[in-house]
Amino acid sequence: FDCPPHPTGCPDGGGFLAPSVLSGAPSVRDTSDERGQQITFRVVPAHNNTQMGGLFARAPSVDASTGDLSFCLSPDANGEASFNVSLSDDGPGGGVYGVLALDIVVLPVNQQPSFSVCP
Repeated sequence: FDCPPHPTGCPDGGGFLAPSVLSGAPSVRDTSDERGQQITFRVVPAHNNTQMGGLFARAPSVDASTGDLSFCLSPDANGEASFNVSLSDDGPGGGVYGVLALDIVVLPVNQQPSFSVCP
């Protein structure tokens, strides 16, 4: 399977969707001995990332049926987070198809300042 090299999100609570990260793993869906098996993606922080908790309103995940990577950003958040993504199946060997690194970079946006005048 393949992960997008560096997904880039915009702040302000936006969502991100990368279609089918399964493109690099045809054997997971195409061979007859694998067809009936359930696959599971696991997305875990690569290391202790202290700002990760504030970066995401919904943590990154991969939908096993579509292979789509998705996450939602917290409003006005920016920064970087690193994850390890693994793909496994429930076959007799409990196959794990490797672990890939995923770095998510959220760029800052220059927001227009605002103020109010007190009466």
